[in-house]
Amino acid sequence: MFSGRRIALCFAVQELKAQLRGSQLWTFLGSFVHDDLPGVIRVANDLAVDFGEVLGTNATVVKADWKSTASSKLFRPVIIIGTVGRSTLIDGLVASKKLDTTALASKWESFSYQVIRNPWDGQGAAFVISGSDLRGSVFGAYDVAEKIEGPPSVKYRRIFLNDESPGLTSWGHAKFKDSQYSSPFITDFYKRIFELVLRMKGNHVWPAMWSSMFYLDDAKNGPTATEYGISMGTSHHEPMARVDKEQSRFLKGSWDWKSNKAGVQSFMQEGANRSKDWSTIYTLGMRGSGDAASATLTAAALEEVIAWQQSALTKALGKPLSQTPQAWVLYKYDNRGNIHRIPIGNEPNRSGGSRMYYHFDYVGDPQLPTAHFTALTWDRESFQAVDSTKAWLTDWGARQLGEAVAEATSNIMTTYGKLTARMKYKDLSRTPFYFNTVKLNNQEWVGFFEMVFHPVLAGKTIFEIYTKVAIGSKYVNEHRTSANQLAKEVQTAFSADSSITKRYRTLLNGKWDKILSQNHIGYNNWQEPGSQTLPKLSYTTSAAKNALMGVTAQGSTASFPTTAQIYTRDNGTYSYKITSSASYINITNSQGKLTAPGGPSDARSLITVDWASAPSGSSTATLTITNTDSPTAVATVTVPLENEAIPSDFKGHVEYASAVSIEAEHFSPPPASSPEYMIGHVLVYPFHTFTAASAVTLTVYLSPSENANPNSTNKYSFSVDGASLATVQPVPVGDGSKQPAGWAEAVIQNAYVSKQSLGRLEKGKHELRLWLLEPTMVVTKVVVDVGGLKSSLMGPPESVWVV
Repeated sequence: MFSGRRIALCFAVQELKAQLRGSQLWTFLGSFVHDDLPGVIRVANDLAVDFGEVLGTNATVVKADWKSTASSKLFRPVIIIGTVGRSTLIDGLVASKKLDTTALASKWESFSYQVIRNPWDGQGAAFVISGSDLRGSVFGAYDVAEKIEGPPSVKYRRIFLNDESPGLTSWGHAKFKDSQYSSPFITDFYKRIFELVLRMKGNHVWPAMWSSMFYLDDAKNGPTATEYGISMGTSHHEPMARVDKEQSRFLKGSWDWKSNKAGVQSFMQEGANRSKDWSTIYTLGMRGSGDAASATLTAAALEEVIAWQQSALTKALGKPLSQTPQAWVLYKYDNRGNIHRIPIGNEPNRSGGSRMYYHFDYVGDPQLPTAHFTALTWDRESFQAVDSTKAWLTDWGARQLGEAVAEATSNIMTTYGKLTARMKYKDLSRTPFYFNTVKLNNQEWVGFFEMVFHPVLAGKTIFEIYTKVAIGSKYVNEHRTSANQLAKEVQTAFSADSSITKRYRTLLNGKWDKILSQNHIGYNNWQEPGSQTLPKLSYTTSAAKNALMGVTAQGSTASFPTTAQIYTRDNGTYSYKITSSASYINITNSQGKLTAPGGPSDARSLITVDWASAPSGSSTATLTITNTDSPTAVATVTVPLENEAIPSDFKGHVEYASAVSIEAEHFSPPPASSPEYMIGHVLVYPFHTFTAASAVTLTVYLSPSENANPNSTNKYSFSVDGASLATVQPVPVGDGSKQPAGWAEAVIQNAYVSKQSLGRLEKGKHELRLWLLEPTMVVTKVVVDVGGLKSSLMGPPESVWVV
């Protein structure tokens, strides 16, 4: 069970055995008419409806204060929600010594739950939710639990509606009325966003801004955010609570501090004046127009800009600058998830602190990643264990879809994330390299399809398109007639993609219609393609005369089991037969008939070796593939063999296909006698080679992390067979104006691939020791190439591991 899980609706309080069952609904009693905040009244109604969703009948909400309530007799248990210092009910219970809220004093967004007997004469019991502030009361109502909750791990937890067009914008146009500026993002839309953010325990929102103006699209947007307890802000290039589209509509003159200082100042001052009564975190600084670089904004100019902005805030808000939340948002990473720089030394202790602006999700279904990261920022202590994310996923699956499918859901989404991280969908236009059933009712199935099955099914279809395009190109070079069939299958998958999207958009009578309207096939850069574009398909025509049979073989020395593929190179039918020169070579599908068109036009034969009968040392055998309908059509395949015994005391990975490939987690602990035994940061990889080679290469696959610590670059050290340590810096130091050399390849491959020469290695047992010298580094695989290793996206599959 995930340790950070919270109970959403509690029906039994252990301390006083106060039970809620059957028709005994609790009454919600809120003192919010005159002395608490509208946001608390709103959340009381939300919680009353929530109880109705579970119990069948909504709870009753009664608005009252301490004076009127103390003389009433409601006869049933009540739930009281209130903010300390704002609710006379809460304060009255404190004054009468019935309620203790000292643990909430001066706390940020904190809340407590207590069951008390006889809150006033004639009232038997009350379940009291006390909040230290507005959001504390709101979070307490949304997260009923049986203990005092401390402050969240991260103070401001922002959701940014970024890149909202076309998906969210098109959906918004279909569901809400447009503003006078043709934006669908009005108060009715944002109420739902604010409620969702609060339910996930967020508290800060950057609004949609591509074609929208939050404060102008609906005059109620600003005050509604404050009523809900949401702090608003604007993105990194939109200072002083004014969005980009306001510049093009209302700024007098150009967006240039040097040539139009007065115009820019007036524009910014209006943003502060307009938002002064609402909860706002003000973005400071300045960028060029449209988030572009500026030719005139020097460091000195930026200092002047920020100094003026802070004086403008003091003037507009009428309070000390130290009481006004501000943020200067410097771009944070490479848009691929790799951080440019982390805070160092005493930087987090500055008055402004140090925070991280990080996109955890750009395009795609955001439900799962948003839920995960808000849970992480709320209580990071729950994510300390190595398997905490897996445990959280299982818990998420249980809450969303039920315990019966929780583990399966976790496994599906873990595998999905791993596969999509290897090659992003938008990079698939480059040449890329157990099904089980579940029983769910209709309501559960909709949620399962939206959050689990759709991303997997749609993702599988995209990979199918690009993978079959790449394989088809290879088949054309081999003159396989099945290349034409693959082209048809790509077209079928392309059509299936549209059907999958339509299926999503028509769920629940079109509730999410148009939300998946973004084009996603045909990427060649970060921007979405203008249309759904099918990749270039490859076809083959007739082969040379008398060339009906085609044969390819896979593998190299010691790479068994391996395969031979027999196929048609023209329309027609022929029979084939495979024979071996050695009795210890075993062949599946050793004979058959192939036909094109209509098929099957391809056959795959698995080749294995009876090593006990094979000769020791190096040898070869020959496979003969014959077109039995045309005996002169013969192909031969030479099978090289290496049959060398592995020492009985060896434990580790052994050479396979001219290389030793090891997944990083399959290391061996250093022996107790080793000087590194107590240090614990060395990774030890024993390996065995069958080949003596004079130009051996070590390849280390590392996560594409950048040199985020300006005082210490990413480095690793290694040693083979006790040789002197070699230290490597895989990522060059950049000058800050551009990405380091090799970055473009690394982020597509999702790895920096570091190759180092080991010189000569004799055949036999060896040991690699690897040290990662920075905490930002992650190793995923190591490969020792003894000669002839072919290039591939993720390196060769893992070699045999003898344990």
